[in-house]
Amino acid sequence: MELPEPPEGKEYIYILLNVNYDDGEMDPFFFYENYPASWAEARVHFNVPGDSGNNEDVTSLLQNPIWGSTPDSYGIYSRELTVGVNFSGEIAFLQDVGNTQPLIFEGYGQVLKFAIQ
Repeated sequence: MELPEPPEGKEYIYILLNVNYDDGEMDPFFFYENYPASWAEARVHFNVPGDSGNNEDVTSLLQNPIWGSTPDSYGIYSRELTVGVNFSGEIAFLQDVGNTQPLIFEGYGQVLKFAIQ
């Protein structure tokens, strides 16, 4: 990782995600750079809640961010996922040391929570 030393009382959480799209009716899916759209079906967003609010998303500092590393013609980072394709991508957050809140993924009309240990 290419992250600076965290400040006193803070730590990074780093997560490598392997994404597989085996079959489905929607083709393609897009992973946009933390895009919390007002329309729930368009939302693709990762966050880690904390006692002092949402922790700082530092994914853009990583070599292989989940949404890709090349911006489109609008300057938006995104990665396309079609049926039969898989890829790996990283996310990272700067959080308070000892924070036990889950990683939350909100996307494609679903909310998923993952325990971080």
